[in-house]
Amino acid sequence: MQKTDYKAVFCDIDGTLLNSEHQITPGTRSAVHKLKPLGVPFILVSARMPEAIVPLQQELGITDPLIAFSGGLVLSGATEEELRKPLASIRLGASLVSELFTLTAQAFPEVSCSAYTPSRWLVPEADAQCRWIAQEQAITGTVPMLFDPQELSRAGSANQTVHKIMCMGEPDQIDGVLAVLREQFPRLAVYKSKPTYVEIMAPLVSKSAAIRVLESFLGISRSEVIAIGDNYNDADMLQYAGLGVAMGNAPDEVKAQADEVTGSNDEDGLRQMLEKYFGV
Repeated sequence: MQKTDYKAVFCDIDGTLLNSEHQITPGTRSAVHKLKPLGVPFILVSARMPEAIVPLQQELGITDPLIAFSGGLVLSGATEEELRKPLASIRLGASLVSELFTLTAQAFPEVSCSAYTPSRWLVPEADAQCRWIAQEQAITGTVPMLFDPQELSRAGSANQTVHKIMCMGEPDQIDGVLAVLREQFPRLAVYKSKPTYVEIMAPLVSKSAAIRVLESFLGISRSEVIAIGDNYNDADMLQYAGLGVAMGNAPDEVKAQADEVTGSNDEDGLRQMLEKYFGV
């Protein structure tokens, strides 16, 4: 396709939009700014919760739709009304959440697990001082709220809107969690978003499925979509998009799913791609 044929960009955040210092470089910010006059939505697609995505939208000066929880929540924008009326919302059942917490606590006691609702990051009290929680708080700027996972299954619980569970630990521990969850819960969407993180969402949740929701909302087709990402939970959208672009820092298995590879997140790979296809 020609440069002008692409009508939307779907972009992962960590390892793609952000460099290894978790920052948006001036070159990348400038390139994204230049998409707006072209009428090209720049849509952030992340395993993060909305609260950890919106500040990046504000930094970029965009008000486009967003995809949170790796596709579990699709929003037309970030206003309070849009947050209350999602285009798509796929949740984990409360009893399943309790079961997953129990399983991981018993089988992998050194792994930290937390849950996410659209507006809250829920952390068991036992993990409140965990280094993994402190690290995630520093990266995303979100503040955890203490909770009891077993409370989720009680009638009337206010915390029954969990979209994602995240497990954090050493790579070998995370590989173990991944293997056990995929064996015991084969229908769940379970992905590594980095070597030390496993993300757990409801069945049918994927970044590509969320893109399909926004294609309808924006009035565009699959062939007009560019998707760019760097990790295993991006592979399905790279395969799906009209043009799938892997970052230079992506694992080889992810690069193999893409149509092309750009520079790394420390080489302004996103900017390089935007310059190539939109002349920004």
